[in-house]
Amino acid sequence: FQRRRVWSSKARSYLIDTILDGFPIPAVYIRQKINLKIAKSIREVVDGQQRIGAILD
Repeated sequence: FQRRRVWSSKARSYLIDTILDGFPIPAVYIRQKINLKIAKSIREVVDGQQRIGAILD
């Protein structure tokens, strides 16, 4: 349920500046589930994948 990344470099810079200046940004929501076949916890980003990608790019 994720879209491809579409942030421009200007928008990415603005987001990073916003974070560094201490202004709030929307929360990132993560879902955690247990894979019983391999007995491991798996985390999936439900909301915020675009922001995470913009910061890491």
